[in-house]
Amino acid sequence: MAAYLKYYFQRGYITRLRHLVRKLYAEGKNPGAVGEHVLKVGAGGLMVTSEFKESRYAWGALIRLESEPGYTYFFTGATSAFIVPHNSITEGSFPALLEQINTHYQPDATLNARKATSITL
Repeated sequence: MAAYLKYYFQRGYITRLRHLVRKLYAEGKNPGAVGEHVLKVGAGGLMVTSEFKESRYAWGALIRLESEPGYTYFFTGATSAFIVPHNSITEGSFPALLEQINTHYQPDATLNARKATSITL
C-alpha cells in the first residue's frame, strides 16, 4: 500500500485529484449529490429520491450488501454504492428495511420494460 501511495504522490496524481475535487465542489453545482435522500424498498427493487432526482434499481443491480458499526453499504457496481450512516436515519426503521430486502431480493430481477417516448442524443 505504501508503495502505491509513494508512486502516485511522485507522479502528482493525488495532487491533481485533490485539485479536481476542490474545483468541482467550488462550482457549487452538484444538485442531488449531497443532502437528504430517501431510500425505499419494494417488490421491484430500490428507489432513491432526493430533491433533484429519482433513481430506480432492480434487485439484480444490487451486487452486495455490507455492514459495519455505524454504516451499511448497498453496492450497485464495483465502484458505486449507497452509503447509509445509521445515525442519520430520520424516518423509518433500519431493521425493517433489511427485513424488506430479505423479503423482496431477487438477484436476477431487472426493471420491467416500460413503453415510453424517447430520444437519443
